[in-house]
Amino acid sequence: MIGAFFRWMGFGAVCLVVTIHLPYGEGSVLEGVLKQGVARAAVPWFFFASGFWLVGRAGGTKELKTMWRSRVKTLLVPFFVVNALWFVWAWAFN
Repeated sequence: MIGAFFRWMGFGAVCLVVTIHLPYGEGSVLEGVLKQGVARAAVPWFFFASGFWLVGRAGGTKELKTMWRSRVKTLLVPFFVVNALWFVWAWAFN
């Protein structure tokens, strides 16, 4: 029951994120409020839902630690390597 609720809320958050990235005409106050106000709630919702799904998928503390270790190896290390290379390149050529 809770999982289905989070799936539907995730779908709603996806729709809101899409509306953030749609162009809107100038002077349209209603669209501006919807896209820049209401739709911005999708970002914290994704943060909350991701934590729910991450902890729900891990069976316990040991599994969660193992999952974090694998995430650090596959996401964080490449992130820092690419950023370091980018800073070196930007410093060398600018």
